Amino acid sequence: MSVAADRNDDYLNPHGWMDTYVGYRVYLQNPEVAVISFRDIAHALGMQCRFNGHTTQFYSVAEHCVKVADVLKHRGNGARIELLGLLHDAAEAYTGDVIRGMKLLLSEMQRIEAGLMRVIYETVGVAGPDEAEETVVKAADNTMVVVEARRLMPRARLATAGVGREASEVECWEPRRAELEWMDRYKKLTEVLHRERQARQE
Repeated sequence: MSVAADRNDDYLNPHGWMDTYVGYRVYLQNPEVAVISFRDIAHALGMQCRFNGHTTQFYSVAEHCVKVADVLKHRGNGARIELLGLLHDAAEAYTGDVIRGMKLLLSEMQRIEAGLMRVIYETVGVAGPDEAEETVVKAADNTMVVVEARRLMPRARLATAGVGREASEVECWEPRRAELEWMDRYKKLTEVLHRERQARQE
């Protein structure tokens, strides 16, 4: 068998790994900081449609994450919580955007996603959310789920009451814009956190 055939067979039988947009190979059950790229995350989330594609228009996971960060900022949270909101679905760059109903049925996937998030936080240089922070981020996430469903899934059986003015408007960015908007917010927030750390050390 030729080397080319060997490589092709390896690619068609990916035992727990995936190749990324920028060219890294990520082992999903044992991810490493060295292969986590925020260009990969921004690009992949920008290309993925929310709600398993059951929407009237394309609406990306990347835009959703930016909107969650918007809600958190409007609610008076600092850069750390805003960044946690931006990152809350970052593992989906590697697992895909699995809908909540399916994710709850897949215990192994939940474990893999948690492992990916630990490495992503390590790559950023921030601690993962504690229980209180996770509650704050989840509340903003749920706010946007309702707004998105109301805007993009008119037949959805989802209660839409109780959404405050802080909810960010759904714009349905094209994938490239969603990628750039996510990356721009990521850079700005990590720069703010870096400056805050430097100030504390002085």
